[in-house]
Amino acid sequence: MGDDHSIDTVTKLTQQGFYGDVENNHAGVDAQLCNKLINHVHKYLQSFIDRDEDLDGILSDIGDVFVQAEDPYDDVDDEEEQQAGESDSDDDEEEDDEE
Repeated sequence: MGDDHSIDTVTKLTQQGFYGDVENNHAGVDAQLCNKLINHVHKYLQSFIDRDEDLDGILSDIGDVFVQAEDPYDDVDDEEEQQAGESDSDDDEEEDDEE
């Protein structure tokens, strides 16, 4: 696979990376690895906060200062989701009628 950067090869390598590759003794991504990475990043960020003269506090308090940005397209997504949900329930009713 070396220099092959085709979509098929990249897709295969990505799947092997996430789900594991028994032939190459590579374990897939699991909850334990995700937690390990998250903890590593939190530790790094906290050390950055501690070293920076303009920052203070602890990383876990960041939610207290986070301000949710307004999403001008949020309503559009909700309407599309609602319409999709309505069409799904219509499909279910049609299936019930067929039985």
